Amino acid sequence: MTLAETQGGQPAVSTATPPVLELQGVSRHFRVRTGGLLSRSHAAVRAVDNVSLFIAAGETLGVVGESGCGKTTVARLILRDIPPTAGRVWFGGRALDTMSHDERAALTRSVGAVFQDPFSSLNPRHRVSTIITEPAVIVGKLPRANRRAATKELLRLVGLPANAADLYPHEFSGGQRQRIAVARALSVSPSLLILDEPISALDVSIRAQIINLLKEVQHTFNLAYLFIAHDLASVYHMADRVAVMYLGQVVETGETVELYSRPSHPYSRALLSASLPINPRERKSEIILGGEVPSPLNPPEGCRFHPRCPLAFERCRVEQPPMTEVTPGHASACFLAEELHRGGPQLSQVPSPDVSPT
Repeated sequence: MTLAETQGGQPAVSTATPPVLELQGVSRHFRVRTGGLLSRSHAAVRAVDNVSLFIAAGETLGVVGESGCGKTTVARLILRDIPPTAGRVWFGGRALDTMSHDERAALTRSVGAVFQDPFSSLNPRHRVSTIITEPAVIVGKLPRANRRAATKELLRLVGLPANAADLYPHEFSGGQRQRIAVARALSVSPSLLILDEPISALDVSIRAQIINLLKEVQHTFNLAYLFIAHDLASVYHMADRVAVMYLGQVVETGETVELYSRPSHPYSRALLSASLPINPRERKSEIILGGEVPSPLNPPEGCRFHPRCPLAFERCRVEQPPMTEVTPGHASACFLAEELHRGGPQLSQVPSPDVSPT
């Protein structure tokens, strides 16, 4: 019996034409109070600012950047945990703001999610059978008569035995709990999975197993993945394309191999230089950035990276660089993008290191 058959004969994934998901100029600003008791005022935290991305069926888009750059906020916007302040989100070629409430609910129910901590994301009081079928039951995709068959099939898909259905989360290892989380995400027959740091809480020896599982599931059901991770080596092995974020904005996008081998933004170069090499025999010098990440309450004028960029010049301080295509499918928001893509100028090291590849 197939997963589709256990869920009333519905297809396991959406048949919508690519892209499965598209963000067009999406922003999310949070209003916060500033000042003291006598001078209370409000300001906006620009968590995500004018982000445009797309993910095609069967494709993995990796999103990387420092902590606080807006990666998880993008995931929350897609999951509709929070609404966008501006811009449009498209599912299957249709804009969410043009749909009825029921249409939006039906489409966004086809999005699954796997989070960082496989223990805290699973209810410790529920058996595995309840945990992995509950999302499908809630959205009405799984009749009661088919629940046991669906549980068995989902466990098989993620490499767990059928008797795991009667156990509790604490009876499994971290890797096994993450397999349960993947099974739960698959229960709604998604067309898109949001993977927010899905391996960072696991032992190094288990990470490759979960990556291989995710690849197998993606191939089986032609799923689209948004893969958020701080481990750039995992992103390299998992993603077809990569988007690099800095201070709420996408500063570079491109096919993974192309972007990793020829980064065309100074921040991308620094981020990649600080990560472990993909090839253990590769030797590279780390690019050390000075200064601190500016506050999203008051981002710099012009290019947001210019206060920390060794290559910044006057234009960077007053004008925001547009996304410039350096090769088909590879774009960078830098006035020196084409020159950087050709291999120069080289970034010099500067003092006061406080950048980590997160």
